[in-house]
Amino acid sequence: MKTAPLLLASILAVASPLNQRAAPRPEGSIDVLFREVGKIYFGTATEFARLSEGENQGIISADFGQVTAEYTMKWAETQPERNVMTLEKADNLVKWAVANQKSIRGHTLLWLVGRDGWKGKIRAWDVVNEAIERDHMRSNPFYDVLGDEYIKVAFEAARAADPDAKLYINDYNLEDATYAEHKFMVAKVNEWNGKWQAGGRPLIDGIGSQTHLDAGHASAVEGALRSLAAANVAEVAITELDIQGANPQEYRDVFKYCYWVPHCVGVTTWGVRDNEALGKNTPDETPLLFDSNWAAKDAYFAIRDYLADLPKVDRT
Repeated sequence: MKTAPLLLASILAVASPLNQRAAPRPEGSIDVLFREVGKIYFGTATEFARLSEGENQGIISADFGQVTAEYTMKWAETQPERNVMTLEKADNLVKWAVANQKSIRGHTLLWLVGRDGWKGKIRAWDVVNEAIERDHMRSNPFYDVLGDEYIKVAFEAARAADPDAKLYINDYNLEDATYAEHKFMVAKVNEWNGKWQAGGRPLIDGIGSQTHLDAGHASAVEGALRSLAAANVAEVAITELDIQGANPQEYRDVFKYCYWVPHCVGVTTWGVRDNEALGKNTPDETPLLFDSNWAAKDAYFAIRDYLADLPKVDRT
């Protein structure tokens, strides 16, 4: 049992960011508008290497206020073999984000807790990712040995390593409150936060809903966010958004639902342009806000126009 925290080991690495410093975000970007109406960020998943591809760095700098490392903070990337840590790619992205005033979402922390160089720089961590399979816990080496206790071990270690970071459990099929995974997640988070604490507050700060949507399924998101927000957590977030076909109304509606739900702090898309999408090996997959040539789609402008018409929050 005592060996479990060793899986959440300290990481040591130093790397330098891109030489090019990104330009400040312009007024009128989705991120700026989202923050003006009271939300914390609009983000995207990316990798450091992608920042040098075409217009990626310029678009992320201009339109997004938060970045999630899509792969380079995952265990297979950071520890490809026992006792061998490879943190350069992730470190580069963190350094670039800090230099360019971007909020950072760590994905996923179960394998990475304790990186001293990142302490205080990561706004939120997906401490445990994809722990649920329909109406039960997913079998994995941690759960098979420790049961639910592995959740407690992971979040306690994360809280000790970075007390100010928001600690999330992140999963898919949470975008509809009628789904078995959603119901089970709400029940388990209520249970865990009811009996466990870390650092003097409930174990889990937030629930991340990945929200990979098929066309025509956005309407369930509002009810799902409200249900997750009622699960004894401080905040919820849409963490990996894409919508097949990128229908402008559906994209606008997802942002509208986050705006309507006070606990929803932000939305992150799972990539910038279509050829970075989760199903990018399928030619007809067009789920993101920019096409493969970095051109903004109608959905991008639908979101921006919706947010621009909302009343601004006075933060003075």
